[in-house]
Amino acid sequence: MSVAGVTAQVVPVTLGERSYDIVLYPGLLATVGERLRALTTSPKIGVVTDRHVASRYLQATLRSLCKAGYDPTPIILPPGERTKRLGTIAKILDALARHKFERTLRTLPRREWIAGLAEVIKYGIIADEEFFTFLEQETPALLKLDEEPVSHAIKRSCEIKAQVVGADERESDRRRILNYGHTIGHALESLAGYRGLIHGEAVGIGLVQEADLACHMGLCERAVVERIRSLVQRAGLSEQVSPRSFTSLWGAMQHDKKVIEGRVIGVWPVRIGEVVIRPIEQQVCAAWFQSRHGRGSRPSSGRQPGKHPVHRKARAPK
Repeated sequence: MSVAGVTAQVVPVTLGERSYDIVLYPGLLATVGERLRALTTSPKIGVVTDRHVASRYLQATLRSLCKAGYDPTPIILPPGERTKRLGTIAKILDALARHKFERTLRTLPRREWIAGLAEVIKYGIIADEEFFTFLEQETPALLKLDEEPVSHAIKRSCEIKAQVVGADERESDRRRILNYGHTIGHALESLAGYRGLIHGEAVGIGLVQEADLACHMGLCERAVVERIRSLVQRAGLSEQVSPRSFTSLWGAMQHDKKVIEGRVIGVWPVRIGEVVIRPIEQQVCAAWFQSRHGRGSRPSSGRQPGKHPVHRKARAPK
């Protein structure tokens, strides 16, 4: 690529459908407005930066955006490492909501919006039955991107995440409840080579399958599983797990960050709004897989499958 006689350097970032290029050349900010025309038709643009970067580059960026016909909203954060926390995300989303950026969700591919609903559903399961009930009642409106229920869903999701992270910034215990649906979800993403499933779709499957596994372990009633399954399906997400064998699924689960000394630490629903954190034995998981899928799931060694008492309850702070 050559711009005004200067050859631009392009660094591709390969993420399947979310792939993008990093473009480097002098004077790039003067063209950022025109470049965005190929990416979005929305007139509203949020510019997130910190005070140090803003003092040097924000005005040039805003001029370029305005020249291209955009209505930019700067969101300026304090500099430094303390900003790099999940609570900052909540503040950014609050700022976007105040400026009515929720309407820009209409520019998302429908598949991406539906996939995002899996994470929203997760928050109701782990911390707030009332919110889960709201999602059950408002699923049709959420799928149509109606402004009021979408705004509430985003706001409540951010509140729950901020509460959990604020109570446990080092992810030592309670913060792990945010990983519900991700133990199996991440494994399915890995088995698909990060191409067949986008993240939210894999998490949606994980929400249902991990609830079903919790029921198998005697941690929750079947009615809890079916309620989760119903909402996931009504949101337009799949709930079917399809690895070729238990061996492949368990092997992929071993690469998750929640594995400690070879033990998979899972998050399991007890009821809607409450989960427990506890390890799962390979034999127990294999017995569940065999009962549901019946493919290559005999445990290789160790104790026989069985049910175990609750190890530890973990509830989000009120």
